[in-house]
Amino acid sequence: MAIRLEAVRLFGSTARGDADDLSDLDILIVVSRLSERTFRRAQRFGVHIFGATTAVSVYSAERLRELYSSGALFAWHLFLESKNLAPERGTDLIEQLGQPADTPDLHGYLNELFDLSKSIIRELEGQPGSLVYEAGILYLASRNAGIAACWKHRILPVFSRYAPFQAGEYLSIPFPLSKGNFDTYYLARRASNTGAMPPKIESDTLYKDAKSITKWISLISEKIHAQ
Repeated sequence: MAIRLEAVRLFGSTARGDADDLSDLDILIVVSRLSERTFRRAQRFGVHIFGATTAVSVYSAERLRELYSSGALFAWHLFLESKNLAPERGTDLIEQLGQPADTPDLHGYLNELFDLSKSIIRELEGQPGSLVYEAGILYLASRNAGIAACWKHRILPVFSRYAPFQAGEYLSIPFPLSKGNFDTYYLARRASNTGAMPPKIESDTLYKDAKSITKWISLISEKIHAQ
């Protein structure tokens, strides 16, 4: 059975034009209905068309509509920056959906990211199953916190992996990691998602960085809530 495609989009750094040597080619594939079988087929399709190093995200049309109706930051990212890779198919679902709903108060979202970062500390204090996985989650929590903080201030939308550094500059609460260390955790996230070669992660360094990032997320959340 053929996959019914609702959208094929380029997003991320390549779509923005600021890709570097570490960047993935981020492809979004939206299908009419999502099952385990269609998920696997859509991922294989994306890798076959765009290459083995492609990071393929697969969503159902229903899930995408939910993201747009809730004003999710990912929906805004797609609306503002993604590019239609199949214009010959006519108007795709993302064009049909138009502008997402207003993003709700992000203070609660930052609290969720704080809890996520804190859970990494607890995991590392026990017996973590995978340092690479935990490092990738730490990257995700800090990047999304940076995106949320920038969005909250309605400065130009920032969706890049370096959003925490820009948020730290805007709020005068510097992000506690160097870009080199942060890139290591980005590579850990990429390895978890795509099966790429994982970077070496030191447990003591990861634990220290998790504590620093957890505190940073708490500080930016408090400052945003107070404004």
